Amino acid sequence: MIASPDLREGIPIPAFGITIPWLISQGDLFRLIPEDKFQIALCGGPSMLRFELLGFKALFWFNFVTHPDGQLIEVQFRNDKPRARNRTYRKAAVALVKSLGKPNMVDQMRLGQQTWLIDDVRVTNSMTESHPIPGSPRKKRSHHFSVWFCRDAWRYG
Repeated sequence: MIASPDLREGIPIPAFGITIPWLISQGDLFRLIPEDKFQIALCGGPSMLRFELLGFKALFWFNFVTHPDGQLIEVQFRNDKPRARNRTYRKAAVALVKSLGKPNMVDQMRLGQQTWLIDDVRVTNSMTESHPIPGSPRKKRSHHFSVWFCRDAWRYG
């Protein structure tokens, strides 16, 4: 296991030499990292940034929509592409074990689920299935990697 960042403080962005604190507003985030460095997310607005997190380099979405006050509660990567999702899941799995050690909550890598709980932060690497259209029998499989600040989560999630 390599020395991992203290996720309790926030999300480390080594390329910018900073840690983005949990519960920051999007406006304050753009004071730390210029808005033009971000890409537009599907949900609208510039909230996606390519960087390395826990040894896994990807385009991550900054979740400001789940918290009722519009504060940063999660950073996540999602891959729905059929030919790439298994590869990104495996790459993330190896990087996370190298950074965090063996999962301390759920350790089912072969079944598509790894979860670490580090104080107030939950790190999840999983293969998920969902119905893209409610009521549709077709399922969509995705790779989902999330670092979520879960202190007081019962209040908003």
